[in-house]
Amino acid sequence: MAENLNYQGDFTSYCYENDDENCEKYGRMYSPDDAKTACPEGWRLPSAQDFVDLEDNTGKDMTALRTTEGWESGNGSDLYGFSLYPAGRYSIIGNTLKFVQMGVAAYLWTDTESEFGTLVFDGLNVGYPTMSMTSGNYLNVRCIKE
Repeated sequence: MAENLNYQGDFTSYCYENDDENCEKYGRMYSPDDAKTACPEGWRLPSAQDFVDLEDNTGKDMTALRTTEGWESGNGSDLYGFSLYPAGRYSIIGNTLKFVQMGVAAYLWTDTESEFGTLVFDGLNVGYPTMSMTSGNYLNVRCIKE
């Protein structure tokens, strides 16, 4: 998909700052469990290897995946039409769920588990997915056509 998933479904998902307009632009944020079932029929959640392959195919130039607007650290060229917006995340900070990092970072769930949680594609960094997340965190989803 060339945009973050914006499907409400029968599970809990969030728009950044609980603003529906943010869902239209940035997509919804899902828990790791709900991310696994959010993709429509005929589509699937990407693996960590899918994102590694994507990075390799862009020559590890993350600016080629970024949108041409919205990035505090410098906009991209969106050369491949991936349209990676800095949508932030809804995560546990201390003991509280907070919306953080809009304009700064993009996080996308993978289907790949590690000993620390689900591996995440961090749109700011090149290389193997750089973060692991556990339940209680909500991130965006991109789906891959099967």
